[in-house]
Amino acid sequence: MGVFHQIREVFFRPSLVVASPAYLTHQGTPASPRDLARHNCLLYSLSVTSDSWPLTVDGKSAPTLFKSRLRVNNSVMLRRALLSGCQAS
Repeated sequence: MGVFHQIREVFFRPSLVVASPAYLTHQGTPASPRDLARHNCLLYSLSVTSDSWPLTVDGKSAPTLFKSRLRVNNSVMLRRALLSGCQAS
């Protein structure tokens, strides 16, 4: 029996797409997941889906690829960059 037969989901943790008010004032508020492709996003490099986010809109999958000037492997740094108005996350 392989390792994958021995694991089970313990809990589900949804993710959020957030941006600082300063960023939204300067760059505009995205109206749909497709709009996110034109924004520079902050990416958490240790995420399984660091280059794309499996977003759901109206119950339908809407995966989106992102460009990013900043990738971090530390959630504290990600939060600091976001709160500074750096980019969307």
